[in-house]
Amino acid sequence: MGRPIKKIYFGNTGTPPIGGEGIGSFTVGGTNNNYTTIPTITSIGAPDLPGGVQAVGSISTMVGKTATVATSGTGAAGADYVAGDVLTVVGGTGTAATFTVTNTNIRTAAVQAAGTNTWTTGDTVTFSTGWSTPAVLTITDNGAGGIASVTITNAGVYAGAALTDPVAPNSTTNISGLVNGATFNLGMGVNVVAIGAAGSYTVLPSNPVATTTGGTGTGATLTVNYGIGTATVSTAGSGYTSAPSVTLSGGNGTLTAVLTSSNPDAIAISAFVEGGSSAVAGDIVKQEASRRYLVTTAQGTSDCSLVAAPPLAGEMTMTATDSAGGTYYPIKLTQSKATIIKGGRTGTEFDTHSFIISSITRSNRTVTLVTSAPTDFGDGAQVYVYGVTGAVDTFNGVFNVQVIDSTTITYSQNGENESGTVDANSNVSTAIDVDWVIAPETATLGESVVILTV
Repeated sequence: MGRPIKKIYFGNTGTPPIGGEGIGSFTVGGTNNNYTTIPTITSIGAPDLPGGVQAVGSISTMVGKTATVATSGTGAAGADYVAGDVLTVVGGTGTAATFTVTNTNIRTAAVQAAGTNTWTTGDTVTFSTGWSTPAVLTITDNGAGGIASVTITNAGVYAGAALTDPVAPNSTTNISGLVNGATFNLGMGVNVVAIGAAGSYTVLPSNPVATTTGGTGTGATLTVNYGIGTATVSTAGSGYTSAPSVTLSGGNGTLTAVLTSSNPDAIAISAFVEGGSSAVAGDIVKQEASRRYLVTTAQGTSDCSLVAAPPLAGEMTMTATDSAGGTYYPIKLTQSKATIIKGGRTGTEFDTHSFIISSITRSNRTVTLVTSAPTDFGDGAQVYVYGVTGAVDTFNGVFNVQVIDSTTITYSQNGENESGTVDANSNVSTAIDVDWVIAPETATLGESVVILTV
């Protein structure tokens, strides 16, 4: 029968699918929170079936995951922030991520009033009411019992309402044991943030990133970590019977390939299986010969012969299309070649004339066929005989003929000596051998190529 068609062109009713599938999508997984640049898909596993097409994909969007204050110091944490402020990331291309300030801490401190104490260098003041971690300032005296400056010893952690300067500490190590009117101006910067809106980026901002806020705080910069948002399948591929592995260039995210729900390369057929009630869409399970297949439909599974007419029991059809969109019946198929006839379909590019058979007999393995009108066949022409009923053996098939006269041809065929029964649907047609492809490949006028419907 010549080389059989590849298994990737079979249907997908089986589990796993007979002819394999393509990749329909990727599922993002893993911890997926430590990217500062967009990763790449470095490899996708090869198709399981010979002739399968390699799938291709790429990372399409990234999302915000975590952030920390970019560096220590006043500039990075900003000033005048309060818990609940929303920081919007500046830069990149896409929808901006936001982070909510969870808590703040002291980033700057200055004495407002020394009060009535006599201060000594090394004395400390502590702010504790409303602070989850108390803040501590260490005093440097001015040599006259006053305060020259303060140093932040513990910046503390504060998540309460905004502090209003000047702020009085709650306790002190001063010898008096009392604050006695000392107050300080505190600059509160960002300490910890939590992801708000993840955003969606096609180009990431470069760390450290500036932020904006609708509150009173200004100047905070963050180091942001991102995760994979979505990955796109650019080429679905074919011939996968199980999900292939996907390897990324780095990071702690993962991608899991999800197969399509149907084989994109499966040749479409209409089949009337033995025991069924009608011709319905089905799948090729196995190629038995160039014109015979094991197929399955919703009505069952059986061997079916490829024909060029509405299928009867045990028959099936396919559809081929030329460059102009005209259609034909493929009546024989090998790995690269299709034998086609027009058979009442719309094709115009390939000359496949049909003639009604008026009589047909077989004697000593030679079939004599008479048509109701003159034919244009030449000696050796390849024809397709169909719609003839034999009492013992079939007359139908693809044959090379000898021309006896304008309405009579003969061909060799094994079988009993008998006359066939013919009717208005009994025809002999020119059978043309052409190359075949499937979409997205195309046929071009002047090329001997048809596209099989999938």
